[in-house]
Amino acid sequence: KPYTRKPFDIEDNTQYYTNNGVRMRSKSEVIIGNALEARNIPYLPEFPVLLTGYGYVFPDFYILNVRLRKVIIWEHHGLLDESDYRENNFLRKNELYLANGYMPGDNLIQTFESRKHPLGTKTINTIINKYLV
Repeated sequence: KPYTRKPFDIEDNTQYYTNNGVRMRSKSEVIIGNALEARNIPYLPEFPVLLTGYGYVFPDFYILNVRLRKVIIWEHHGLLDESDYRENNFLRKNELYLANGYMPGDNLIQTFESRKHPLGTKTINTIINKYLV
């Protein structure tokens, strides 16, 4: 699908790319993207999703489970150490997803990390095996 993803800030000098050349916002998103690409799981990064009561959000991954012909959103929450992020992005967005019918384990995947508890490839592959293949 052609679409316009969330733009990168001009000041954003990060250069995180998947093996297929897709630009991401974090190293963890690159790891997730590479794992999806390695399994030939189609995804769109930051595909705009309209949430009633809010407007558009740009989930990290908009994924097609080919076997089920089902769209699944994957949000990675990587800044849980930061209180502003927890309040404004994670908690608020989580409530909005639920209110709009996105249910964890059904059509919403969420992963989390902090400095002390980084996201690992074993967790990513377990999630892919459970929900996407």
